[in-house]
Amino acid sequence: MSEEKLHPLVPPDYLPLSAEIAVARDDDSEEGRAKKYLIHKHAHATLNHYIATQNHVAAFMLAFSLLEDRIRAMYVVLVRDIDKRIVQEDELKQSISKVFHLFYTRNEITKEQNSQLFKLFTLRNKLVHNTMWHLHIFRAADVASVKNMHRQITNLTEKMKRRAKKLS
Repeated sequence: MSEEKLHPLVPPDYLPLSAEIAVARDDDSEEGRAKKYLIHKHAHATLNHYIATQNHVAAFMLAFSLLEDRIRAMYVVLVRDIDKRIVQEDELKQSISKVFHLFYTRNEITKEQNSQLFKLFTLRNKLVHNTMWHLHIFRAADVASVKNMHRQITNLTEKMKRRAKKLS
Protein backbone atom coordinates (compact mmCIF):
# COMPACT_ATOMS: atom_id res chain seq x y z
CA MET A 1 0.00 0.00 0.00
CA SER A 2 1.51 3.35 -0.99
CA GLU A 3 1.48 6.36 1.28
CA GLU A 4 -0.76 9.17 0.21
CA LYS A 5 1.20 12.36 -0.40
CA LEU A 6 -0.19 15.35 1.46
CA HIS A 7 -0.78 18.73 -0.11
CA PRO A 8 2.15 21.13 0.57
CA LEU A 9 -0.02 23.33 2.78
CA VAL A 10 -0.98 20.45 5.07
CA PRO A 11 1.20 20.35 8.19
CA PRO A 12 3.72 17.47 8.12
CA ASP A 13 2.47 16.22 11.50
CA TYR A 14 -1.16 16.47 10.40
CA LEU A 15 -3.38 13.81 11.86
CA PRO A 16 -6.92 13.89 10.55
CA LEU A 17 -9.31 14.32 13.44
CA SER A 18 -11.92 11.62 13.32
CA ALA A 19 -15.55 12.03 14.28
CA GLU A 20 -14.72 10.40 17.63
CA ILE A 21 -12.68 13.49 18.51
CA ALA A 22 -15.69 15.74 18.02
CA VAL A 23 -16.82 17.16 21.33
CA ALA A 24 -19.44 19.59 22.52
CA ARG A 25 -18.00 22.93 23.66
CA ASP A 26 -19.75 22.61 27.01
CA ASP A 27 -18.56 19.05 27.69
CA ASP A 28 -16.57 19.56 30.88
CA SER A 29 -16.09 15.87 31.62
CA GLU A 30 -12.58 14.45 31.84
CA GLU A 31 -13.04 12.81 28.42
CA GLY A 32 -14.43 16.04 26.97
CA ARG A 33 -11.48 18.05 28.26
CA ALA A 34 -9.07 15.47 26.80
CA LYS A 35 -10.76 15.72 23.40
CA LYS A 36 -10.71 19.53 23.54
CA TYR A 37 -7.00 19.37 24.31
CA LEU A 38 -6.39 17.23 21.20
CA ILE A 39 -8.42 19.61 19.05
CA HIS A 40 -6.51 22.64 20.36
CA LYS A 41 -3.16 20.89 19.99
CA HIS A 42 -4.01 20.04 16.39
CA ALA A 43 -5.16 23.61 15.69
CA HIS A 44 -1.99 25.13 17.17
CA ALA A 45 0.25 22.74 15.19
CA THR A 46 -1.64 23.67 12.03
CA LEU A 47 -1.37 27.38 12.87
CA ASN A 48 2.40 27.08 13.38
CA HIS A 49 2.68 25.33 10.04
CA TYR A 50 0.73 28.09 8.27
CA ILE A 51 2.96 30.70 9.87
CA ALA A 52 6.13 28.81 8.89
CA THR A 53 4.95 28.51 5.29
CA GLN A 54 3.86 32.17 5.25
CA ASN A 55 0.26 31.24 4.51
CA HIS A 56 -0.94 34.39 6.23
CA VAL A 57 -4.58 34.10 5.14
CA ALA A 58 -5.02 30.63 6.66
CA ALA A 59 -2.92 31.56 9.71
CA PHE A 60 -5.01 34.69 10.35
CA MET A 61 -8.30 32.79 10.06
CA LEU A 62 -7.19 29.97 12.34
CA ALA A 63 -5.57 32.33 14.87
CA PHE A 64 -8.81 34.27 15.02
CA SER A 65 -10.85 31.14 15.53
CA LEU A 66 -8.59 30.24 18.46
CA LEU A 67 -8.92 33.76 19.91
CA GLU A 68 -12.72 33.67 19.66
CA ASP A 69 -12.75 30.29 21.38
CA ARG A 70 -10.65 31.68 24.25
CA ILE A 71 -12.95 34.71 24.59
CA ARG A 72 -16.00 32.43 24.78
CA ALA A 73 -14.19 30.22 27.32
CA MET A 74 -13.35 33.25 29.44
CA TYR A 75 -17.03 34.26 29.33
CA VAL A 76 -18.07 30.81 30.54
CA VAL A 77 -15.58 31.00 33.43
CA LEU A 78 -16.87 34.46 34.36
CA VAL A 79 -20.52 33.41 34.39
CA ARG A 80 -20.17 29.88 35.75
CA ASP A 81 -17.31 30.24 38.21
CA ILE A 82 -17.40 33.89 39.28
CA ASP A 83 -21.11 34.75 38.98
CA LYS A 84 -22.12 31.19 40.02
CA ARG A 85 -24.89 30.77 37.48
CA ILE A 86 -25.62 28.56 34.49
CA VAL A 87 -24.54 29.92 31.12
CA GLN A 88 -27.56 30.14 28.83
CA GLU A 89 -27.28 29.05 25.18
CA ASP A 90 -28.38 32.48 23.90
CA GLU A 91 -25.57 34.10 25.91
CA LEU A 92 -23.02 32.08 23.97
CA LYS A 93 -24.55 33.34 20.74
CA GLN A 94 -24.23 37.03 21.57
CA SER A 95 -21.80 39.08 19.53
CA ILE A 96 -18.19 38.73 20.53
CA SER A 97 -17.86 42.52 20.81
CA LYS A 98 -20.57 42.51 23.51
CA VAL A 99 -18.62 39.82 25.35
CA PHE A 100 -15.32 41.67 25.44
CA HIS A 101 -17.13 44.93 26.24
CA LEU A 102 -18.64 43.12 29.25
CA PHE A 103 -15.12 42.06 30.28
CA TYR A 104 -14.06 45.70 30.12
CA THR A 105 -17.02 47.04 32.09
CA ARG A 106 -16.35 44.41 34.76
CA ASN A 107 -12.63 45.25 34.85
CA GLU A 108 -11.61 41.82 33.61
CA ILE A 109 -9.60 43.39 30.77
CA THR A 110 -7.89 46.76 30.58
CA LYS A 111 -8.94 49.69 28.45
CA GLU A 112 -5.93 48.97 26.22
CA GLN A 113 -6.90 45.30 25.80
CA ASN A 114 -10.49 46.30 25.01
CA SER A 115 -9.19 48.73 22.38
CA GLN A 116 -6.83 46.09 20.93
CA LEU A 117 -9.68 43.57 20.71
CA PHE A 118 -11.91 46.11 18.98
CA LYS A 119 -9.16 46.91 16.45
CA LEU A 120 -8.45 43.24 15.80
CA PHE A 121 -12.12 42.43 15.24
CA THR A 122 -12.52 45.45 12.95
CA LEU A 123 -9.49 44.27 10.98
CA ARG A 124 -10.87 40.74 10.86
CA ASN A 125 -14.20 41.96 9.50
CA LYS A 126 -12.48 44.13 6.89
CA LEU A 127 -10.22 41.31 5.72
CA VAL A 128 -12.64 38.41 5.89
CA HIS A 129 -15.64 40.03 4.25
CA ASN A 130 -13.60 41.03 1.22
CA THR A 131 -10.82 38.44 1.28
CA MET A 132 -10.34 38.23 -2.48
CA TRP A 133 -9.65 41.98 -2.56
CA HIS A 134 -7.34 41.91 0.47
CA LEU A 135 -5.10 38.91 -0.13
CA HIS A 136 -2.08 41.22 -0.28
CA ILE A 137 -2.99 42.83 3.06
CA PHE A 138 -2.78 39.72 5.28
CA ARG A 139 0.53 40.05 7.14
CA ALA A 140 2.56 38.03 9.60
CA ALA A 141 2.35 40.96 12.02
CA ASP A 142 -1.46 40.69 12.07
CA VAL A 143 -1.25 36.98 12.84
CA ALA A 144 1.24 37.75 15.62
CA SER A 145 -1.15 40.37 17.08
CA VAL A 146 -3.99 37.86 17.15
CA LYS A 147 -1.74 35.21 18.74
CA ASN A 148 -0.57 37.72 21.36
CA MET A 149 -4.16 38.62 22.25
CA HIS A 150 -5.00 34.90 22.42
CA ARG A 151 -2.17 34.46 24.93
CA GLN A 152 -3.40 37.43 27.00
CA ILE A 153 -6.99 36.13 27.09
CA THR A 154 -5.77 32.64 28.00
CA ASN A 155 -3.73 34.08 30.87
CA LEU A 156 -6.66 36.20 32.07
CA THR A 157 -8.96 33.17 31.95
CA GLU A 158 -6.53 31.14 34.08
CA LYS A 159 -6.26 34.05 36.52
CA MET A 160 -10.07 34.20 36.68
CA LYS A 161 -10.23 30.46 37.40
CA ARG A 162 -7.79 30.88 40.31
CA ARG A 163 -9.91 33.77 41.64
CA ALA A 164 -13.04 31.61 41.36
CA LYS A 165 -11.39 28.85 43.41
CA LYS A 166 -10.70 31.36 46.18
CA LEU A 167 -14.37 32.40 46.13
CA SER A 168 -15.52 28.79 46.60
